[in-house]
Amino acid sequence: MKVNLIINEDRMKEGYENIPLNETSVEGIPDSACKELMIDNVFEFIPEQLAPTILKKIRKGGTLEIRSPDGEEICRQLQVGALGFEDASSLLTGGRSRMSTLAKTRSLLESKGLKIEFAGLNGAFYRITATRS
Repeated sequence: MKVNLIINEDRMKEGYENIPLNETSVEGIPDSACKELMIDNVFEFIPEQLAPTILKKIRKGGTLEIRSPDGEEICRQLQVGALGFEDASSLLTGGRSRMSTLAKTRSLLESKGLKIEFAGLNGAFYRITATRS
């Protein structure tokens, strides 16, 4: 099962089951069912208490990919003038329940037993690819 968690229809990806991010729909995904789980600009909308439930959906050998704004990098880019105030404000707010960083997300995934295959920044956004061993 290839799942893409979405907050609205403009985040849908072809070749994935696009599932709205809410507790009911996430709980409807069987544990260990996901060969691939995509969380593209949605991670910061996930309530902290729901994150462990989502991580249980990845099967052994399955892949998780997270792309999300990095709170520290947004602030750094705002400070050096690489990002304007309006853009930074939009990235830091906009209905998000929390902000994270590449380092914090990496640490969370590793603490849950996932192996980090790739972790990097691209502008104010980070991307992490991890597998469940």
